[in-house]
Amino acid sequence: MISLAGMVLIAAGQGLISGSLLDPLDQSPPWLLSDIPLVIERVGIEDADRQAILSQLVRDFNDHWSAAVSGYSSDRASRPHTNPSEWAEARRTLAKANETYLQQRDAAKELKRRLESGRTGVRYSSRRPPDALGMQLIEDALGESKVELNASWAACRAARDRIASLQVASEADQDSLLSRFNQIGQQLIEGLEADISIFLLPDELEEWHRVKKDIARRRHLRAGHLQGEHVDLDAVVRVIDPQLTDETRDILSQVLPEWRSHIDELLSDREAALLNAPRSFSHASSESWDPTQAILAMKVVLDARRAVRDRTWDAIADTCQSLTDADQIRILRGEYRRRAFPSLYYRSRVERAVQSAIDDGMAELHPALPKILELHANALRRVRPEAIQGIMEFDGTETLYLLAVENELDRPDLTQAFKKLDRAQNMVADVDKEAYVQLVMVIGEHRARRLMDRH
Repeated sequence: MISLAGMVLIAAGQGLISGSLLDPLDQSPPWLLSDIPLVIERVGIEDADRQAILSQLVRDFNDHWSAAVSGYSSDRASRPHTNPSEWAEARRTLAKANETYLQQRDAAKELKRRLESGRTGVRYSSRRPPDALGMQLIEDALGESKVELNASWAACRAARDRIASLQVASEADQDSLLSRFNQIGQQLIEGLEADISIFLLPDELEEWHRVKKDIARRRHLRAGHLQGEHVDLDAVVRVIDPQLTDETRDILSQVLPEWRSHIDELLSDREAALLNAPRSFSHASSESWDPTQAILAMKVVLDARRAVRDRTWDAIADTCQSLTDADQIRILRGEYRRRAFPSLYYRSRVERAVQSAIDDGMAELHPALPKILELHANALRRVRPEAIQGIMEFDGTETLYLLAVENELDRPDLTQAFKKLDRAQNMVADVDKEAYVQLVMVIGEHRARRLMDRH
């Protein structure tokens, strides 16, 4: 029987299937104001008036999109099967039925132990074995307990069936609402792109069509869930282009077209997996629901997400292997990794606190402060490769592990994967903790806390 906690875990487990283009509430508009400079640069729109027109068209699109999302949100909230209070009541009923069943089951086990003690004459506790009259009373109580146990089990089944019916109805309602929203959204996208095409010059249209594909690709990449899955290789190259040599640009000019073609196919595969995945979780509280099948369904989505992530990783690795300039490799790999693994490359509070202490002139009194930053940077360079390897191998398995634990499945492979992922994700945090200990030793705990509070 799945518990209330298990249902929460399953809902949380939708993290693997969240971020898809299924629910507009989870996504930013398909065209953003930040896309305008890219269009202007790539298409070559130099006229200020036409640039202003383009900006206004995208702003109007965003306003209409927001209105459509708001309407979708209101419609979804008004549907009876998505009423939060109804769901809450159904879950409370299930939790209470579960609790009652477990209490009665434990009571029945206690009666069985006492009955066995009377038959064998063996003490199982400080209590003496029951006599003949006591045995009869226990047998009668056990018979009543079985009746109550069957009734509470039926109540559990009824509560689970109620939640299952709410899920089915809610899913049907959402399918209908999404279908209507998708029609409106597609009309808005086609309208915007048609309006932009109207004021472009004939020699600008070819590049415009390429830009449309690139922005659509970036939109789909933004739906990444795994670290590194969202990285747009085109965006990486655009940012570092001023630092690139002609040799690097020539190599990337061969890598990028192949990456675009392949990543588009993988994004299409991922979206197909995401469209199919929710059906695997719809009836998590019904009799026929199988957690093993749910794990397999999530694994399909995980594999599709990893394929997207790994394609960009491979493109970076292949490019770096072709480069001969170590500085160019450092620039390209560094920009990619900062985008792909932000949890490993963020500037931590302790790092900012130490730097703040140096900026405040405390290094004159405490000359060891710069050494703390140096040791911290060296430690990060040492642990990041191993942390990246662990994340690449195990990211996304935490949901599968939680579902296996909740349903008492014997999956040592998932247990081991979860532990390794947890270790990889905490490597940088452990380095930060060591730096904080050093900061406290140098300037004292009170000052260290004050500096940390500032950041």
